[in-house]
Amino acid sequence: MDFELTEEQSLLQTAVRDFAEEVIRPRAAAIDQSGEFPRDLFRKAGELGLAGVSVPPEYGGAGMDVVSYSIVIEEISRVCANMGVILSVNNSLVCDPIEKWGNEQQKKAFLGPLARGEKLGCFALTEPDAGSDAANQKTRAVREGDVYRITGQKVFITCGQAADLCILFAMTDLAKKARGISAFIVDAETPGFDRSHHQIKLGVNASGTVEIFLTDVRVPAASRLGQEGDGFKIAMSTLDAWLRSSRLRACSRGAQLPPRTARRRPGAVMVWKLRSPSSTPPRWHSGSRRRRCRSTADMATRRSIRSSATFATPVSPRSTRARARSTG
Repeated sequence: MDFELTEEQSLLQTAVRDFAEEVIRPRAAAIDQSGEFPRDLFRKAGELGLAGVSVPPEYGGAGMDVVSYSIVIEEISRVCANMGVILSVNNSLVCDPIEKWGNEQQKKAFLGPLARGEKLGCFALTEPDAGSDAANQKTRAVREGDVYRITGQKVFITCGQAADLCILFAMTDLAKKARGISAFIVDAETPGFDRSHHQIKLGVNASGTVEIFLTDVRVPAASRLGQEGDGFKIAMSTLDAWLRSSRLRACSRGAQLPPRTARRRPGAVMVWKLRSPSSTPPRWHSGSRRRRCRSTADMATRRSIRSSATFATPVSPRSTRARARSTG
């Protein structure tokens, strides 16, 4: 298998790297310290097609392949973890399920604005009692004619602070357990859809993490994603794809962690430890000693991880559920 970039992918890498260095890097530290959600940066990224990298052109996206998407996330995350997370949520956790599970009307209505950066989405799965056990949903959606009335609470929702719409999961049939969960595309301005203040974290502090409170939120039945009962299947398949880009972001962020930050937050990140080809295979290790990735060998290692993240076999639903709490 040839892992060399095509000419088009190389041009994309150069363009995204220039954008990241010139537009995002100057504000990266400030937004992480203040917690300010970088909506203007997201909009500029959308103008370049980075908010809907793999969305087909007929729906307003860039129509690029998975390797191109990996390049985008790597280059953005290299200078700003916050923007890497925001773009990956909009691309993988919002655009992707709408493209795969939405009907034609939903695709035409939502994918264009999301891909152009005009609108931002979030993914609301995690609840106080449904973290690693994502099937233990307490949020209820009761059908009343042509609408669903949704009540419940979601926690740790990345991008929720500024999101215009939400991929929301709720229980429509308690007796069926996981098979009784359905997915909805919910307008964040709907009455009863309320958000907490931005939650301060140890890092990636400008990603707009909030709690969402749902009080008799009325959602049209036409806004249901897929069939009733498809929600858990939609959530797990979406997280499988998202986890591949997560591996890439973790590598990019770890490689670029400033030594001062590493000393202040020991054990906060796993960094790739390189070894010579004749030694034992590379391994992950954590500790108080950190260093930046500067050498060509370091970059080559990250490239190989990008390739493995892109072409890896999807993880099992069991392992995906175990990570669901950290994604929202």
